[in-house]
This record gives sequence, structure tokens and C-alpha cells, in this order.
Amino acid sequence: MKGLDKVKLSRNIAKGAGWLAAFLTGGFGAEDILIVPAINKVVLSLFGVNLEGLMDLLGRSTYMKLICSTLEPRIMARVPKEEMLRDFLILYKLSNSRQDESWLKSVFRLINPFADEGLIGNEHQYSVPKLLNELYIEASKLTLDTEPYGDLLVIYLHAFGYRTNNLYHFLSIGREHLIRDYDNSQASGSRRYYSNQSSSTSGSGTRQTVDPLDKYYGDILGLENDYSVANIRKKYRNKMKENHPDSNASQSETDRKRAEEAAKRINAAYAYFKKRFKFN
Repeated sequence: MKGLDKVKLSRNIAKGAGWLAAFLTGGFGAEDILIVPAINKVVLSLFGVNLEGLMDLLGRSTYMKLICSTLEPRIMARVPKEEMLRDFLILYKLSNSRQDESWLKSVFRLINPFADEGLIGNEHQYSVPKLLNELYIEASKLTLDTEPYGDLLVIYLHAFGYRTNNLYHFLSIGREHLIRDYDNSQASGSRRYYSNQSSSTSGSGTRQTVDPLDKYYGDILGLENDYSVANIRKKYRNKMKENHPDSNASQSETDRKRAEEAAKRINAAYAYFKKRFKFN
């Protein structure tokens, strides 16, 4: 939060300095649109702020918070719905296009909607319908970076009964297996988000918590608890060879559809791990 305060301060300084520079250089031509962002970068460096690193840290911490909150019912029930949906919206905005500065302003507004008035610590005041509508706009942009967020968000919407809005209908396409899996685990009281492993020293059984999305996507690729980048790439290539639609062109219509659905899940899993472990 201190870093974000520095970003806001530097942007205000840069804006004033940029327009002053534009005025001193003879007016406000089209080239002056480039001056303000350039000066902003200089001011940020003077403040010692790495904006990309700061936004990456905010995105990763928000994502981990949402994983913990969404996939543990006891936590999910205690977190206000507006706060959960706001965090999903922050995550989407951080990952979507950054071609202009509007995304950064909107993120600041989501974190502290009264920032312009100088108030600190006020809760976010968006209503659930408005948050769902903005999430639909962001989710429909369809990027590989946001694919894992859709998996988590559709589970949250399903769990809380938000099943009649455009966002849920859009996200549920191709994710029916996730919804079925969630319903089955809830109905059976499954503890599939834990793995039982034996202790090599005592020989007694110990329960080790694993990241639920790592487990879910790891099962799709067949990682068998080996989450190294080399193994992820190897398993992805092998799975795609088996299920690529082009390799199943001579099969029946049913088999081709099965291969297409499998390929979508495999690509989604690979996109998740690329985002998770920061590799190309």
C-alpha cells in the first residue's frame, strides 16, 4: 500500500510536470500525449517504484487470497461477497490490457474508492450487481492470463447461487466439469484438497495441504506431484499429442468432440502453470 501511495503521488507530480513541459515547448500538440507518460516513468524511478513489480505482487497476493477464500467453504462464508467480487475484478484489471492509464486509475478506485477525497480505510461501496456487470466486461476479453481466474470465479458464483447472470452463463461454458466436480466434492464431503503422505522419518501418516488449483490442473496434465517446469512442459506436449483435434480428425464425431474438450482443458492447465511459475 505504501508503494501504491508513491505511485499516486508520482503520477500527480508527473501530470503537472508533463503539462508544464508541454506548455514550455510551444503548446499542446499530439506529441505532448507522449510527454506525460515519459515524465511519469522518470518520476517513478526517482521514487524508487517498480510499477510492474508492484502490480505483479498485488496480483499474486490477490490471487492467493482468492484461492484460499474460494476453495475453503468456512473461509468463503465469512468474507463479504462485495469484497470477494471486488478482488476478482482487481485481478482481471491487473491482467487485462494496459495500453492506457485507465486500468491503473480503476484499480486505485477499487482499492480505495474515496482516494480522490483523501480518505483512507473506507470499505469498497460497489453493489453486487454492479460488480458482476464489470466482471462480465473484463472476463469476456478472453486472454490466457485470465483463464485460471475464470475457473475460480465460476466456482464462487456457483457456490453462492449467482447462477442467473450473464457472467455465470459466460464462464460456465466449457467449465461444466469444474462445476460437477465441485458439487460432487461438496455432496460427498470430499477432502480432495488434501493429500495423505507418509512421513519418511516416523512412518506415521501425515496430512499435507496442497494448493487446490495446482492439484486440479496437475491432474489434468498428469504431473503426479512433480511441478517442475521441465515436467510441466513434457506432460503438456505428451497430452496434446494424444488429444490434439488434428490427430483425431479420422475419428468419429463423438471422439473428435471429446478430443477438443480435452485439448481445451490441457491448454487451460498449461496456461495456469505458465502464469503460476512465470515461464513462457
